[in-house]
Amino acid sequence: MINIIPFLDLLDTEEEKNKFEELYSKYCNLVMYICLEKLNNNFALAEECTQEVFLQIALNFKKFLSQSVAESKKHVCTIARGHAINMYKKEFNPKFHTDIDIYNDDFAFVDNSFFETVNTNELRDAINRLSEEDAVYIYLTYVYGYTSKEIGKMFNVSADSVRKHLQFSRAKLKKQLSE
Repeated sequence: MINIIPFLDLLDTEEEKNKFEELYSKYCNLVMYICLEKLNNNFALAEECTQEVFLQIALNFKKFLSQSVAESKKHVCTIARGHAINMYKKEFNPKFHTDIDIYNDDFAFVDNSFFETVNTNELRDAINRLSEEDAVYIYLTYVYGYTSKEIGKMFNVSADSVRKHLQFSRAKLKKQLSE
């Protein structure tokens, strides 16, 4: 089991510490399950991934304070999936690079105003058809309000890489919605 005391030291108030402990006790097993599932039941990697997830949650805990229980659960799961996918690529794909260098410029810039004209349910369904990694970047940016720099720090990639990944993901979304 993970020692959460170092995470609590990252928080400012007793209220934040209590809420973090509550969130941890409520979702630790779920995060571990997500990590185990994505990391081929490798317990050591899943435990390391779970620890990294809760470190990132502690570092960004202010984003959790005003969320409902349901929103917090989705937020935690999104971060867990992102970390597990990232760790899987690093551990099991020797050609993986932490920065996105595989995306080419075939995907033109997509103005976000395009998405304002789309029905919310259609947009949600299109996001759910994206790869899990693309959906994680979209949700962290547009639902949970993370900047490219924050996501880059979270997943140990450059902010430019995050922006390129988002550009690529938005282009795939636009293509799906236009079909």
